[in-house]
Amino acid sequence: MADAAVAELSRVFDVLYDPTLVDDVSALQARLGSARALIVRNRTRVGPDLLAAAPALQVVPEGTPDAMLELPTRPEAALVYRLSGDLNPLHADPAVASKSGFPKPILHGLATWGNAGRGIVQIFCDHEPTRLRSIHARFTAPVYPGETLVLECWRMGTDEIAFRAKVKERDVLVLNNGHARIAE
Repeated sequence: MADAAVAELSRVFDVLYDPTLVDDVSALQARLGSARALIVRNRTRVGPDLLAAAPALQVVPEGTPDAMLELPTRPEAALVYRLSGDLNPLHADPAVASKSGFPKPILHGLATWGNAGRGIVQIFCDHEPTRLRSIHARFTAPVYPGETLVLECWRMGTDEIAFRAKVKERDVLVLNNGHARIAE
């Protein structure tokens, strides 16, 4: 089977995938619908066209951050985040998590992302969420419910913040190449 192209609404990316995952490309595209991303753990390969089209990643400075904040997550957070509509059993069922290569259910990316945004709003926006204009980052590892995120931030100008987040308990980088714009 030939490699397939998956279209995103704003840009078209070529996604090269293991053809044993899907027998019928049109069925895959129909199932994706308007989804903006498809992640297949340990199976997805990225073609050179995607790398050329992707925006450059924000470089996070070396050295001591201008601000750090610990953001604990609750042990039941993944179950609460299911209320967002993401009922993927990877976040609730230990057997599914194990089959997917994780030791236990993982926290939703939305929860990790939201905690990073909340931290930036707390540190740089005086708790005023309307001042957060944009936020971008790369997920680098999963977070498990109950772990503590350590948000490290560098002010890059009056309205730009570079950031990353680590899990305190495992000293693992979970968000990298973060960039946020704020209104002063």
